[in-house]
Amino acid sequence: MSNKEKAKVRMSKGAYKELLRMYGENPVLFMREVCGMEPFAWQVRFLEALQGSKFIVRPSGHGTGKTTITAVAMLWMLLVWEDCHIHATSATYDQLKGILWNQFKQIVFNSAISEWLEIDESKAVNKAFPNHWAKPQAWSKDKPQAWAGEHCKHPIGVFDECSDIDDAIYEAWSGSAYHEGSRTILLGQPRRKEGMLFKASQNDRYNVEHISTEGILGQEDFVAEAAASYGEDSDYYRIRVLGLFPRSDNSCMFPNATLKKIEDCEVKGVPVAGLDLAGSGGDNTILVIRRDNVVIGIHQFDFDEDVLLTKTREVILDTLKRYGCKALAMDTNGLGDGLGKFLREVPDFELLPVVGSKKARNESKYHNRRSEAYGRLAELWPDLQFLNGGVNYDDLRKIATQLSATRQFFDKDMRIQVLEKKDIKKELKGESPDYADALAYSAMLKITEHRAEENIEYPGTRSRYA
Repeated sequence: MSNKEKAKVRMSKGAYKELLRMYGENPVLFMREVCGMEPFAWQVRFLEALQGSKFIVRPSGHGTGKTTITAVAMLWMLLVWEDCHIHATSATYDQLKGILWNQFKQIVFNSAISEWLEIDESKAVNKAFPNHWAKPQAWSKDKPQAWAGEHCKHPIGVFDECSDIDDAIYEAWSGSAYHEGSRTILLGQPRRKEGMLFKASQNDRYNVEHISTEGILGQEDFVAEAAASYGEDSDYYRIRVLGLFPRSDNSCMFPNATLKKIEDCEVKGVPVAGLDLAGSGGDNTILVIRRDNVVIGIHQFDFDEDVLLTKTREVILDTLKRYGCKALAMDTNGLGDGLGKFLREVPDFELLPVVGSKKARNESKYHNRRSEAYGRLAELWPDLQFLNGGVNYDDLRKIATQLSATRQFFDKDMRIQVLEKKDIKKELKGESPDYADALAYSAMLKITEHRAEENIEYPGTRSRYA
């Protein structure tokens, strides 16, 4: 059979027999001659694994060609394996239809045997053997039965970005997964030390290979940028480039939080503040004042909810004025809405809302605004000092304890995400991370260094903030 660039092959009994003779036991040659593509070394090992391994697990870095090789494998199985039913899914519907299934269709259309299949958005069928088919199948944890009881000689399950697929789907698929002729293919970025990809990677009975982006043709710039931006020792580089799981799940953002001390230090720059307004359930209202990289004041207020819109705004505004502080970052959601409206009307004052669930300013790096606040604090943290006379030891102890419980991981788009406040409270045995939140909010107000060093009087201009 000739390369697909030379001619399309018309379907006939003779041609099909020739296909099975030449490629039935050689998927690598099938990729080269029928699909007209040269596989990477790891893709060769992947195709060879199809012939003898029931479970194929590939944690992968970015841009390694895992979607391409999965599509090639699906096409090969669909043509050469008798009574083959392929169920392909991904973490999201967009990933499934927009990436995986579109790639499969492209591989089919560009192959030498494109006329041998009928394919649309919902199914691909082998024209010679209509009981050979593949389909993109969205999953729902409320309807796992859709994945149960596949009755055929070769049931195939393809699970892309599988860590984000509910365990109920795998439980339903398990009845087919151990069928004599079955294959289960598990793919994805190894973002978390939990979920199906991680559990499968620890199983010695499975065919497992971690796929690195290093050495992949065309990905040199991406690898260099990841190393420069995050460092080769970072979890980001491990996941996104090396195809390895992070060193620890939900890794601590502030591993040395307890080492901070109260000290005498030089204070410069204009004051900015972060406020965490108390809700119910034992929360505290905490105001943190910072000048450049020095925390110069921490105040706790005990307010009844009934007076939040009167006493709170007066006392907090008086405290800010006492420090000469004209910039405040706070959560204006819920109870903070009234205080936020009041502060917006204060002349020569700048309010930065930090509604945690809203989109981050740097949307490509952070999952949401709360994650961004803690991410900025983590960048500031190594140089951050706590002023003797402005911060007491009990306040510092609470900050250290709460930051030690603040953990980060990567979402499905490889953006930094911190644990939700309710999850941090569980880590703290019910204590709310009010001090840490207020300090993190203050980090959203970052005065440029040249402005601070020039000691220019602060007029409250938004453009001064990063």
